Amino acid sequence: MLMPVFGASAKGQDVQPGSIDPAVAEILVRDILIAVNQANWTGNYTVLRDLASPNFSIVNDSSKLASIFEPIRAQQLDLRPVLAVPAIFQRNVIIKASNQLQLAGYFPTLPRHIRFEMIFEPVSKHWRLLGVGVASAEPADLAAPSARLGVSDTRGSVLEEAPASQERKPVDGMGAVPIPKKRPTANAN
Repeated sequence: MLMPVFGASAKGQDVQPGSIDPAVAEILVRDILIAVNQANWTGNYTVLRDLASPNFSIVNDSSKLASIFEPIRAQQLDLRPVLAVPAIFQRNVIIKASNQLQLAGYFPTLPRHIRFEMIFEPVSKHWRLLGVGVASAEPADLAAPSARLGVSDTRGSVLEEAPASQERKPVDGMGAVPIPKKRPTANAN
């Protein structure tokens, strides 16, 4: 099950569209996955919250994060194997309109792969976490094009990405509330 967490989006810091170096992308992803892993093991989500952007922290206190990640904590999903296996990226793109870096993919760990989707925003010239989704998946589940991860709003609902011309639709089997077109912002400087 994908465990998504999102904050509010930021405006006002320009980034260039395109993608970032895959090595930098992998560092960002591993850093967050290990923070999630440590938070799950200790039950202390303050470091994960403090590593994220101010917009993430505004809408996600430590107790909310503990509640959101409880299902993967209950599964005892160990994310440490991501340190030893290269990531397979299915999405690495900077979206200029929203000033966000979107990364999605998986680590081909065994017996189950570790899937991720993350959104970062620039804060003081650094990419800081705005949203995260983590799940384990059977290797065969990732071969299908429909295996894209969902995104969530600040309430933790899971939505499937859709082209800008279409509405976002719920991922099968998961409840969803539409993502607001505009989210509240915080001073991200």
